[in-house]
Amino acid sequence: MTPPTSPKTKASCCLPARATADRVNTSPTITKVAKHDDAERVTIPGGEALIGTNTPLIPQDEEGPLRRKKLASFQMDATQVTNGRFRRFVDATGYVTQAESIGNNFVFSALLPDHAAPTRGVANAPWWREVEGACWHSPLGPGSDTIGLEDHRVVHITWNDACVFAKWAGGRLPSEAQWEHAARGGLGDVRFP
Repeated sequence: MTPPTSPKTKASCCLPARATADRVNTSPTITKVAKHDDAERVTIPGGEALIGTNTPLIPQDEEGPLRRKKLASFQMDATQVTNGRFRRFVDATGYVTQAESIGNNFVFSALLPDHAAPTRGVANAPWWREVEGACWHSPLGPGSDTIGLEDHRVVHITWNDACVFAKWAGGRLPSEAQWEHAARGGLGDVRFP
């Protein structure tokens, strides 16, 4: 997540030299976030961001064509949101995720036990199976939990859930361009940066 956008950052049109887009920042600036959150943020150097690709692995994902966008430097959490961090958010706020409200979510079938009953799948993605009770604290459904997985990334979180969490943590979700720019780490249009 990134810090909330302020009028000052919205109005900014100043970009660093292109050279910063061609290398990875090896000594990022670390910033603490909201007092009730213990995450650290790193500064991602701005420059020309690549979005999408001209060589998608799955064309139906509509990741193409490759586009370019200039970005100013921005801050982002140093790691993904963990189960432990999300639990602190839920404990502090009483928040109920959409998966918990709905009562089910989809789980990667290879993670389910062999004796799991057949369930509804997803068209063109049969490896995703609907599991009653699957949510962030019971990732494989009833009988599963995140004990011992506090430092693993949280799962079964919707965009809406993530937005509420980000606000609590004193930030916002990154834009698509910011996310891809950070994920590529200056490596260009590579499949798995």
